[in-house]
Amino acid sequence: MEQEQIPQIKLPFGECARRSFLYIFTNFNAFTKLASVWFLILIYEVAVGFPSLCGLEGEICPSKGYQNLSVVIMYLASISIAVGFSRQIILKEERKYFSFSFGWREIKYLGYNLLLFLLVAIPAGIIVGMLKSFGVKGGMLLLSTGVVSLFFAINFARCFIILPAIAVDDKDLTMEKAFKLTKGNANKIFWGQVLLRVPLVIAVLILTTMYEMMEFEGLVSKFIMSALLIGLSYFDAALKASFYSHVYQYFTYFWHHQEQLSKD
Repeated sequence: MEQEQIPQIKLPFGECARRSFLYIFTNFNAFTKLASVWFLILIYEVAVGFPSLCGLEGEICPSKGYQNLSVVIMYLASISIAVGFSRQIILKEERKYFSFSFGWREIKYLGYNLLLFLLVAIPAGIIVGMLKSFGVKGGMLLLSTGVVSLFFAINFARCFIILPAIAVDDKDLTMEKAFKLTKGNANKIFWGQVLLRVPLVIAVLILTTMYEMMEFEGLVSKFIMSALLIGLSYFDAALKASFYSHVYQYFTYFWHHQEQLSKD
């Protein structure tokens, strides 16, 4: 049986990052439609004492259970938004305001997110454990943990395009094919999604610093701050989905183009 030839493709980093970043702003209405239903979490936030604000200076945190549930809901919301935004980019599928979508596709997307995490965490954990057994500790152990984790995170970033493939029900692209197809582009893919998120990190730091310095009190101020932080979290999910989807489109276009040429 003849082995499939995987073309070697070089990702145009700057162009892809620029398109991914601008897309979410030029299609902001699509993002708001996807996120609208998940902003209903604010009802829960008000009811249990704003667990999303826990950790900010001066805030009294509700019970750990409320905090954990808030994190879980927001994570599931991010998965749903990422899937919907990927389908918007690749399939031009539009959603209506307050339309809810969380089924098998989102569960599969969630599963692959966890798999990608484990691909980094397990080998990194094994190596760090070995270093500890050899007596490495303190600052050196911390540095080693960071370096090892970063190495595996960059290496397996080549598999990120499996996520938009799942979002659009592309059964042709497997983890193995994604890894082979993106050979030589690990750094571009990893640092691309990091770079795009820098403005969001800065925005969150500014918001939280202002909130703590001005010592806002009262239901309204807490509601607004909670809504802003939740909104930025959802925006982050859509931004990552935009980048992964544009990278996916680039690689699969040349992959299928190569297949067509080989048939001809």
